[in-house]
Amino acid sequence: MLDRHVPNEDDYKSIVLNAYRRTNADWRSSVIANEYPLGASSVRVDLAILGREFIGVEIKSERDSLKRLQNQVANYSHYFDRVVVAVSDRHLRNLDWAMVRVAEVWTIDRSGRLKAASSPSEFGEIKCLSDLMPHKVAASSA
Repeated sequence: MLDRHVPNEDDYKSIVLNAYRRTNADWRSSVIANEYPLGASSVRVDLAILGREFIGVEIKSERDSLKRLQNQVANYSHYFDRVVVAVSDRHLRNLDWAMVRVAEVWTIDRSGRLKAASSPSEFGEIKCLSDLMPHKVAASSA
């Protein structure tokens, strides 16, 4: 019997980071954070990539639920220049496209192939980069 590995969140992160590395010549100077907290909130982005732009990546593997995705994407759009939602291709049929309109949607299938499923609409909002700092740090720098 064949053991079929179902990609998990760590596999998805690896796939996304490998794609970023292949498509960005200056990837070596980028700063990458795993489970990056957004300011003093309890919200964390799965991957934050600071290069020529600030990118927030939310991962939804087959094992994840889409319940919090709308709130996550809305929060991320305030902080990041670009928001990417990397989802299992099995989530596509249940994805509410209106709730992720400000994000790029990438799909990842069970064999690890990544494809772009959509492009974002314009955010139209000013990013609140200072809000990313914990309140103590923000207060001391004022």
